[in-house]
Amino acid sequence: MSVADKAKTATQVVQAFLWALFALVIIAFLISQSARKHVATMAREANIKSVGEKGFEFFEEKSRQLVEENTELKMKQNAVPSSQDVKPG
Repeated sequence: MSVADKAKTATQVVQAFLWALFALVIIAFLISQSARKHVATMAREANIKSVGEKGFEFFEEKSRQLVEENTELKMKQNAVPSSQDVKPG
C-alpha cells in the first residue's frame, strides 16, 4: 500500500468519525430540553397554532393582520403616482 493510499484511508476514517460525532451532537440536541424550548419559542414567534396533516395552522388574528398588511403593501407598490399623467382607456 502506497503512502497516498494510506493518507486517503486515514482521511476517510477521520471524516467518518467526524460525521458520526456531528450526528450524535445533533441527535443529542434534538432530544434535549433546550431544543424543545427553542422550537416552542420559534413557533410562538411565528404565530403557529399547530402543525397537522394539512400543514401549519396559524392564529387567525395574526394571519388576518398579515394578509391586510400584505394587501396594503401591494396596493402601494402598484399605485400610480399622482404626478404622472394617465392616458384614458
